[in-house]
Amino acid sequence: MLNCNANSSVLRKGQFDNVHLFPACGDDGCCIGTALFVAHHILEEERSEYTDADICYLGPDRPAIEPDYLYIADSIANGEVVAWFNGRSEFGPRALGNRSILADPRKYEIRERINFEIKHREWYRPLSPVILEEYAEEWFDFPTKSPFMLFTMPIKNLVLRDQIPAVSHIDNSSRIQTVNESSNPHYYRLIKEFYNLTGVPVLVNTSLNGNGEPIVETEDHARDFFNQRSVDMLVLNGNIFER
Repeated sequence: MLNCNANSSVLRKGQFDNVHLFPACGDDGCCIGTALFVAHHILEEERSEYTDADICYLGPDRPAIEPDYLYIADSIANGEVVAWFNGRSEFGPRALGNRSILADPRKYEIRERINFEIKHREWYRPLSPVILEEYAEEWFDFPTKSPFMLFTMPIKNLVLRDQIPAVSHIDNSSRIQTVNESSNPHYYRLIKEFYNLTGVPVLVNTSLNGNGEPIVETEDHARDFFNQRSVDMLVLNGNIFER
């Protein structure tokens, strides 16, 4: 379910060997669950194993080129906010690196800028961190991966919390997404480049939309968002646009 605190409580109690949450775990996921039930229990189709990318990136395929990761990461490290549009859109309500607004988590003022100037929403709305999967346990008290941003976990300590104030909740927790190179190579390589520059393997990741609007789906929607909102850069399937 989408209640991250409840999901995290189930995970922490340790009563299950595996806790799997589908990225569209609200009413929107019922169609997938129904189709799988019919396929496996009625039509007796063999079960398959799916990657994280197979499960969450289900929108129309859009080819992308390799962007200039170093240039984008350096721009983010210097305070720019990036609208990031890449490949297939996510299925479900979470932005998971294909329709995202990305920024530097080390700057608390980025949080206010995104909430007030870009998304036009309340001050208390949290922003989420995306972290390279291999560093998740170093930064968060977290026993597993979280590719679909459906768990909330404490930041390991106050020193680390102070390094990423833009994505820290009032109770020092964060609703995290972990990413590896196989699940989303463009997204991963950008974060890795930011890590190489700053020593912080984390970016701010929030959905590419304004308050009360659906998440951006098409290239035209992305260009409209860039023209109408005060983001500094649009990365559109690897192509960079700046003001």
